[in-house]
Amino acid sequence: MEWKFRELFDARFRELFVKKFGKNIFRLGRIIIVLVLLSLFFQFSIVPSESMVPTIQVKDYLLIYTKSDYKRGDIISFKLPINEKESYLKRIIGLPGDTVEVKKGSVYVNDVALKENYLNEKPTYTYPKTKVPAGCYFVLGDNRNNSYDSHSWGFVKRDEIHGKVVAVLLPFQRFHLVHNELDRNE
Repeated sequence: MEWKFRELFDARFRELFVKKFGKNIFRLGRIIIVLVLLSLFFQFSIVPSESMVPTIQVKDYLLIYTKSDYKRGDIISFKLPINEKESYLKRIIGLPGDTVEVKKGSVYVNDVALKENYLNEKPTYTYPKTKVPAGCYFVLGDNRNNSYDSHSWGFVKRDEIHGKVVAVLLPFQRFHLVHNELDRNE
């Protein structure tokens, strides 16, 4: 003989259960729906290195928007092309078709020096004038002289990008939205 759900719990039990837990179950359901919707559009990440200092600090907890178009100045999360098990954060400097070059302490895109007020120090290295291939991006860390980035290993393909960093969530005293600083300088 099989039991039916209604037979296991009498009307009195069901009434007490709804009275005690009914509102909380609906609240929990709403929270689950919100979390599922968030997971469709956002990821979370913890910063492992100093490559984006001073903009983003080690151990910052980030909110990453996964459904985005990317433009110069955006900070992105992506799979490292030479080791796809690792994720990195860098700032997009060169878009597909751009020419990029690093010389005399400045970064040049299409022969124009970028205004980069977010850097602690200018790059001390050089990078020859190079055209960014179609479907790829040239990325650099804000901590230019201590960043393992495109000047070392090459370009990031569009399909390797997880998303764009939109906010630092934790620690609370550092909470802020991450803006595209290059848009503000132009």
